[in-house]
Amino acid sequence: MPVGEAFLSAFLQVLFDRLASKNVIEVILAGDKSKILKKFQKTLLLLKAVLNDAEDNHLKNEAVRMWLVELKDVAFDAEDVLDRFATEVLKRRLESMSQSQVQTTFAHVWNLFPTSLSSSMESNMKAITERLATLANERHELGLSEVAAGCSYKINETSSMVNESYIHGRDNDKKKIIQFLMENRPSHGDEVLVIPIVGMPGIGKTTLAQVVFNDDEVNTHFELKAWVSVPYDFDVKVVTRKILESVTCVTCDFNNLHQLQVKLRAVLSGKKFLIVLDDVWNKNYNEWIKLVAPFRGAARGSSVIVTTRSAEVANMMGTVESHHVNQLSDKDCWSVFVQHAFRSKTIDANQAFAEIGKKIAEKCKGSPLMATTFGGILSSQKDARDWENVMDFEIWDLAEEESNILQTLRLSYNQLPSYLKRCFAYCSILPKGFEFEEKEIVLLWMAEGLLEQKSQKQMEDVGHEYFQELLSASLFQKSSSNRSLYVMHDLINDLAQWVAGESCFKLDNNFQSHKQKKKKISKMTRYASYVGGEYDGIQMFQAFKEAKSLRTFLPLKHRRLEEWSYITNHVPFELLPELRCLRALSLSGYFISKLPNSVSNLNLLRYLNLSSTDLRQLPESICSLCNMQTLLLRDCFNLEELPSNMSDLINLRHLDITRSHSLTRMPHGIGKLTHLQTLSNFVVGSSGIGELMKLSNIRGVLSVSRLEHVTDTREASEAMINKKVGIDVLKLKWTSCMNNQSHTERAKEVLQMLQPHKNLAKLTIKCYGGTSFPKWIGDPSYKSLVFLKLKDCAHCTSLPALGNLHALKELYIIGMKEVCCIDGEFCGNACLRPFPSLERLYFMDMEKWENWFLSDNNEQNDMFSSLQQLFIVKCPKLLGKLPENLPSLKHVIVKECEQLLVTISSLPVLYKLEIEGCKGLVLNCANEFNSLNSMSVSRILEFTFLMERLVQAFKTVEELKIVSCALDETVLNDLWVNEVWLEKNPHGLSSILRLIEIRNCNIMKSIPKVLMVNSHFLERLYICHCDSIVFVTMDQLPHSLKSLEISNCKNLRCLLDNGTCTSSSIIMHDDNVQHGSTIISHLEYVYIGWCPSLTCISRSGELPESVKHLFIWNCSELSCLSMKGQLPKSIERLEIQSCPKLESIANRLHRNTSLESIQIWNCENLKSLPEGLHFLVNLKEIKIIGCPNLVSFPEEGLPASSLSELSIMSCEKLVALPNSMYNLDSLKELEIGYCPSIQYFPEINFPDNLTSLWINDHNACEAMFNWGLYKLSFLRDLTIIGGNLFMPLEKLGTMLPSTLTSLTVQGFPHLENLSSEGFHKLTSLSSLTLRHLSNLTFLPFSGFKYLTSLEELSIYNCPKLLCLPEKGLPSSLLELYIQDCPFLKEQCRKDKGRDWLKIADVPYVEIDGKFIYDSDYED
Repeated sequence: MPVGEAFLSAFLQVLFDRLASKNVIEVILAGDKSKILKKFQKTLLLLKAVLNDAEDNHLKNEAVRMWLVELKDVAFDAEDVLDRFATEVLKRRLESMSQSQVQTTFAHVWNLFPTSLSSSMESNMKAITERLATLANERHELGLSEVAAGCSYKINETSSMVNESYIHGRDNDKKKIIQFLMENRPSHGDEVLVIPIVGMPGIGKTTLAQVVFNDDEVNTHFELKAWVSVPYDFDVKVVTRKILESVTCVTCDFNNLHQLQVKLRAVLSGKKFLIVLDDVWNKNYNEWIKLVAPFRGAARGSSVIVTTRSAEVANMMGTVESHHVNQLSDKDCWSVFVQHAFRSKTIDANQAFAEIGKKIAEKCKGSPLMATTFGGILSSQKDARDWENVMDFEIWDLAEEESNILQTLRLSYNQLPSYLKRCFAYCSILPKGFEFEEKEIVLLWMAEGLLEQKSQKQMEDVGHEYFQELLSASLFQKSSSNRSLYVMHDLINDLAQWVAGESCFKLDNNFQSHKQKKKKISKMTRYASYVGGEYDGIQMFQAFKEAKSLRTFLPLKHRRLEEWSYITNHVPFELLPELRCLRALSLSGYFISKLPNSVSNLNLLRYLNLSSTDLRQLPESICSLCNMQTLLLRDCFNLEELPSNMSDLINLRHLDITRSHSLTRMPHGIGKLTHLQTLSNFVVGSSGIGELMKLSNIRGVLSVSRLEHVTDTREASEAMINKKVGIDVLKLKWTSCMNNQSHTERAKEVLQMLQPHKNLAKLTIKCYGGTSFPKWIGDPSYKSLVFLKLKDCAHCTSLPALGNLHALKELYIIGMKEVCCIDGEFCGNACLRPFPSLERLYFMDMEKWENWFLSDNNEQNDMFSSLQQLFIVKCPKLLGKLPENLPSLKHVIVKECEQLLVTISSLPVLYKLEIEGCKGLVLNCANEFNSLNSMSVSRILEFTFLMERLVQAFKTVEELKIVSCALDETVLNDLWVNEVWLEKNPHGLSSILRLIEIRNCNIMKSIPKVLMVNSHFLERLYICHCDSIVFVTMDQLPHSLKSLEISNCKNLRCLLDNGTCTSSSIIMHDDNVQHGSTIISHLEYVYIGWCPSLTCISRSGELPESVKHLFIWNCSELSCLSMKGQLPKSIERLEIQSCPKLESIANRLHRNTSLESIQIWNCENLKSLPEGLHFLVNLKEIKIIGCPNLVSFPEEGLPASSLSELSIMSCEKLVALPNSMYNLDSLKELEIGYCPSIQYFPEINFPDNLTSLWINDHNACEAMFNWGLYKLSFLRDLTIIGGNLFMPLEKLGTMLPSTLTSLTVQGFPHLENLSSEGFHKLTSLSSLTLRHLSNLTFLPFSGFKYLTSLEELSIYNCPKLLCLPEKGLPSSLLELYIQDCPFLKEQCRKDKGRDWLKIADVPYVEIDGKFIYDSDYED
């Protein structure tokens, strides 16, 4: 079990210091409560004195552990009392100050308190002091005494010995380290090479060092080697002795450091040595300098490998970049596990265990230590249940004698300074695998009071240091999927849980799981999180009732949930107002349109995250939360205003209203919030921009919007933007450009006054209405500016001199509609090297831009030397040339520039080229296109090239797309056919093209030979809207082709024919080309859609045998697939839709044993299916839908052993189901509907392994009910649509199997009510839909209460239904949909209807298409 009280002395140290702080003392002394305080402090000191002893004994002594649990609980309670009291003092003081406007003393404030509050404070403090006194007395009974703190944990000593057969997945790491060692790098002076190996505990740092140390090449390379396991308490003398003894293999008796180091230097002098220092913790640079002193004088190439968990240690010791050891892949982790779990046994003989073992290996998350531990434990377990139980193991469940995992991890925690330990423990509320931002964790730490307040530093800066220390200690890691995010490895997460114990609790979204049920929230829980789903109902929050002293309530959404989630109204309106100790609260991502006024009960709240909610406004009562530090309102798109009294939030430090675009103004007095560091958007309104003047602490991002409301330019000056040195990103926005002359002049003056400080990194100016920009934009003194966006500045006729911004990396010029010419001024006429750092240049929506004269100096070739991406979009009048000599350009996009002739030349590293909607493309200097990988040409009128240059350009191209190119026939002939060139160059382009996409090229009559010949790499060909193509023959396609997709080619008649090629003699120069279907022997995927002239896929032969997936959609003239009536032997999936003339898919299928899926939709002329279906041992799915002339299935029936899904729909003439249906043992899903001619005989049997059944036919329904639906003991999903069925279904519940999870009852016009009978057994039912039950009046009186798993209830078109069940709905319900039920709608009226209370706590209720808590919802 998690201990949670480990190292509690350090864990409580910060807490105790705060309880005895000067402010608290001053408050209580002012109330003459000094006697209570002195007793309280004295008792604390007694307890602190024995905590180190308790820490050492709590793992062995359960009584000591429980004593520590109670002690921590009392300490938390004490802090709550004092914080609550301090809050009241602050409130009274603020009220007094607002009334008198004079400095108020604590004594004066105390006099403002009611006697009852003073007495309550005294009573609470007495109770807590008594509890502490009791614990102090118990310390004697437990035998606790005062001892000094120290490390009492045994450190396992390592050696260089290793069994390399047990090592997997470290070959690349090993090669890299050995490469470092072999390079004999020159070093500074006579320094040795020091290679740090860094990683989290248990990741394999020592193992990597061992395999390098024992490598044969390394043994040969070094004359001397030494392996030293470094003690946790670093001692230069001890380590020096260990090195000397390891090198000489002789015990050394010297006792002073001087003798040891002289001896060691003599041994190492002139020799090339390798020393491994394993598991180093020392951060003292001076000690390290002492240790390496004897290494000087050794031979060049001498090296030291250091393994450490700390990046700080690695940076201090290393002379080269640290090597970070990453997690093993699941495959390598499985290999490690196998060697320890199965040892000499073969996996084939233990398949059942192997499947579980693979899941265990995944659970290890790349940790070889975990894989080794679990493998070793399970090697002696013969019962599969023991293996399954490991999936629920926590590291503290493992006995110390079985594993040293916990001991290894504890060491990482133990070495943390005291101020970090509580921060780390708090992170146990993060779910495993959860990715987080640094800032969000720091703000939570700050809200919980875990950051030390230092006079010279902001708390956020302290938090940043804390975070970086945990990152350096390998307790946090950079996310592999997003480098701006972080994650805790599962092992580290387990360590945090072990440390935190009962004080932290997290609930996953599978809160009903056995593993989750073992975890209990208790009254001692202070921090809680849960992984929310799309709908979070009242059942999930039952667990929180016990935790009345909860401090953090943190829902964490899966990042895949991009849309809103929904939460039961019970949480914001009933649960949260009772959690009065909350410091941090988040409701982010929930569709909440209203926050209750009772939020003001949460007096201690410091962090409130309401981002991505549907709030229109916040309650004014929120302004009474005077402790509030962080208020997050990101992406509250409908938020219209902030509370008018926000200036009362005097401790507010972060107000984030990013993308809350409906805000029209800032509240008056916001300038009083002088602690504000984050103000993401200042919306100029009636309060004026001058409010910014006093907000000198703002840092990070500041957006100033609605600048058109600045009527006095002096006010812009008073904002003092140039003094706010903490701002990195500045956005200046007007709502739109005004045409009025006075507005234009004022805009220019305002922008001049809003000049930022010189350290700015990013600047955006939007909808600026001036005709020119002030000179500060482009001023070379902005040496940190890396990003600039000028957008929709519609009146500007020129651009500023931006070439002088030497640090600029990204430049966006968008919507500058009046700019006609970009000339040397843009580059900076006097600038010798314009835009030296620019990597991304983007022009868009430049309506009048015609010319681009980059420089007045014609010899200037050093412009845009770092440019990697050039985008020019929607510049319809641009005529000039693109800049030349761009040595770094990788990506070019030019779109919708109708007059531009794009000339591409001298681009040696160009990787991707996209030209669309331009006049033409000219390819020059093709020998400069050595890196071109992807080329897309769309809607161009001219294409100028030399064939030789095109060949050179295509040598490295893997993707080619040509769309809507209205080129003349001569150019097309040169590009596509070019017989003359092919005769001289029979090997074609010799390209590595993998993808060719050709769309909307109506002049193209055949597949381009130039692109096909000798294309050994082409895998995918896509042709769309090419109406001149009539045939596609197989000898036109390359041998390598895997995927062929053709759509919307209205004249295509046949494809995949052998055909006769007019230049076959030319093609035969390629030795790989053969006649017949083997030409394209790799073709696996064929898609043909919307080709109305297609009559046959293969007219003269067979389809290529390699085809595995064949899809044919909407080919109205298609009558057959192949004249021979055979499908490819390798085919796995066949899907045909809307081919009304198709009569048959094949004659027989006996040879198509790979076929897994047959789907035929809307083929009106299909009369039969081919024989041989029963031979298809891999066939899993058959869907026959909308085939009205199909009469029967083949007599032999269907494959019994493989078929799992069968759908037969809208086959009006089908007279019988397939023979021997009851023998289909593998059938899991069956759909039958709209087949009126099928006859169901009384003796009919259905397969009893069904898990899903959909019936839309009253005859089929009757047959199933008569046969006995309840017999389907595996059935989970059932849909029954009855039509005119006259069976009595009132007792429907009794007719159904208890295994159902989803039930739909539809179209039973004679059904008037449902009785409760039988519903009690449907305890697994999670979804129930009642639809088109025109006479249904009542639902089961109490039956729904038994549906304890029901999460979704849908009631559609039941016009006579009067009300919901009398006994209400199950508490598990998450979604309720009511449509076209007028009586029921009236009963469910919000706050008024009789049934309102039955649905009020359901997270999502939709009535007639509207969410009932949507602010637009009308009763």
